[in-house]
Amino acid sequence: MNSSNQDTKIPYRLRVGVTGHRRLPDDDALSSQVSSAINRARELVETSDDLPVRLRVISPIAEGADRLVAHAGLADDTSELEVPLPMPREQYAEDFETDESKSEFDSLLGQADLVTVMSESRTREEAYQRVGRHVVDRCDVLIALWDGEPSRGRGG
Repeated sequence: MNSSNQDTKIPYRLRVGVTGHRRLPDDDALSSQVSSAINRARELVETSDDLPVRLRVISPIAEGADRLVAHAGLADDTSELEVPLPMPREQYAEDFETDESKSEFDSLLGQADLVTVMSESRTREEAYQRVGRHVVDRCDVLIALWDGEPSRGRGG
C-alpha cells in the first residue's frame, strides 16, 4: 500500500458520552477511574493497522461529570470533542456561577470539533433532559457519574 492510501484511512470513531451530577468530589481517584473506563472501552474495540480508532467525547461540558470526562478524553491529542448545548451558549453560561467555571466552559467549547445547540425547550429542566437524551442517542459507550444523592430534577 502506498503512503497516499494510508493518509486517507477513515478511522472508526468510538463515541463516549457522559451523564452525571455537577457536584462531584475533587478526587484524583475518580479522574483515574474515568480515564480507566475510557481506556477499557478503547481496548474492547477491535482495531488494526488498517482501521485506527479515534475517540469522540460527547459532552455538554457542564460542571462536574461532563467536564471530567471531556478532560479525560482530550488527554489523547487524537480525540475529538462534540458539544451538544441544551440552549444557546449565553443562556447556558448563566448556570455557571464562578468566572473560573465560565472560563473553563469557554476553553472546552473552543476545543470542540462540533457544537450543536438543541432546539428551544419550554423549560430549562426540559432542555437538560433533551440534551441528556441526545448524548445517550449519539454515544457507543456512556460513562455515568453519580454523587450518591437523588436526582435534583427531570434533567438530572
